[in-house]
Amino acid sequence: MNLKDVFLSNNCVLIDFYSEECPPCKLIESELEKVKDHFEKDIEIFQVDQIKQDEVFKAFNVKSLPHIKLFRSGRPVWSFTGLIAGEEIIEQISKWK
Repeated sequence: MNLKDVFLSNNCVLIDFYSEECPPCKLIESELEKVKDHFEKDIEIFQVDQIKQDEVFKAFNVKSLPHIKLFRSGRPVWSFTGLIAGEEIIEQISKWK
């Protein structure tokens, strides 16, 4: 999946903005696994590495990590900065499915 797919997908797409040097980003990985397990194929999770894809960070105006954005039919519908439980992410996604 590439970033262009985010805007073309009719499904929910969650973008995880992270950095390998960010300890909270590593903590949120296990929460995103819960989300992936819960929704199986009904959601796509796209990871954007700050070091490797800085232009994407700038395009989405992401300034703090960890940061997640939820898109539905190519439109941003929800975002969150900081640590968050997988259950809370699941609740938000369920509102847009």
